[in-house]
Amino acid sequence: MRFGEQRPVAEVAALALLLIGFTGLAAAVFFLRETIIGVLLPLTFIAGAFAGLRAEVREIEILPDRLVLRTFFRSYAIPRQNITGVVITERGVAMDVLNGSRYPINPPGVDAAELHAALREWLQ
Repeated sequence: MRFGEQRPVAEVAALALLLIGFTGLAAAVFFLRETIIGVLLPLTFIAGAFAGLRAEVREIEILPDRLVLRTFFRSYAIPRQNITGVVITERGVAMDVLNGSRYPINPPGVDAAELHAALREWLQ
């Protein structure tokens, strides 16, 4: 069972357009002010976008023995034995793991109650 989508086409296109826009803004600053300070605009955009997309869970796949979490850039599996519980918080669904940490895992656009119910059923 899957919840969410790892790389929605609309978001990839929006990121590309934003990068083009910030690059154009950097070129405008360079030509108008004759300074390279505008180069920082696309660089900070890339750094911020990478950090956010690397950390946010975009898709969850429930397999019989593990939970596969996918961000924009990578995916990783968490064995069922390492997950101690699933709760609904103000940020959506979160999972508790063996080391005592709680990680928010609710993908954007996914109903938190539906995901929570599916994960609780999977854990039992």
